[in-house]
Amino acid sequence: MKVMEIHPRTTFVRLTSRPLFVLVLLMPLVAPAGAKTSIEQISWLAGLWEGTEGKVASEELWMKPKGGLMLGLHRDVAGDGAFFEFLRIEESPDGLVFMAMPSGKPATPFPATEVTTNQVTFSNPDHDFPQQIRYSLEDEEILQVYIEGVEDGEARNRTWRWHRASQD
Repeated sequence: MKVMEIHPRTTFVRLTSRPLFVLVLLMPLVAPAGAKTSIEQISWLAGLWEGTEGKVASEELWMKPKGGLMLGLHRDVAGDGAFFEFLRIEESPDGLVFMAMPSGKPATPFPATEVTTNQVTFSNPDHDFPQQIRYSLEDEEILQVYIEGVEDGEARNRTWRWHRASQD
């Protein structure tokens, strides 16, 4: 790769066709924000995912895409207490939308802002917390879930790593 100076504040990178071709092949397939995406693009999310952090056991179950929709359930159990959340991801004219219903409350929409072959990010800057939710498939057996946002004026984030479990 040869860097040529064109202007004192501008540089130009000259690439031969081979490195450019390799670069294009290595780029993840990304659907930009607002692009029409199919629910089938995130079918890798389907299944039962489990993990334990401290005394909290988490489970999240996603049904396979069908009819432009994926349905999900989330449950955290710690001792005698439990938290649950109904989830769905649906196709809309503007792309995919994640709908979160913690403890059965009304749905809060999080439109998809990025969809790749192994990751999907949903964002709602007007929501209290989180404002962003990201699911990443690390490999066929590990799912990472990351949330972030601002709560009470402070930036917060949280990451979970769950493994694929059998549905008994």
